[in-house]
Amino acid sequence: MSYRVILARNSRKILRSLAEDDYRAIVSRLYSLADQPRPPDVRKLSGIDLWRVRVRDFRLVYSVDDRERVVYIERIARRSDDTYKGL
Repeated sequence: MSYRVILARNSRKILRSLAEDDYRAIVSRLYSLADQPRPPDVRKLSGIDLWRVRVRDFRLVYSVDDRERVVYIERIARRSDDTYKGL
């Protein structure tokens, strides 16, 4: 049984603004997270209950609720010094 993937408002906004090839790569990854929310290439962020996965130059930062079977995408951002600030 797969998980539901929910994007935060800001994540939806970023996703809509991407170039088509980046958009497709990220959407493909979102579908894969619905099937396997903790794939082998995922990293747990230290100190907080969030996960990070790379897609090209972007990072998807998300949380997983196993009880409700939901993957909540907190942030879609290009890798920079500000990617993880405020989480």
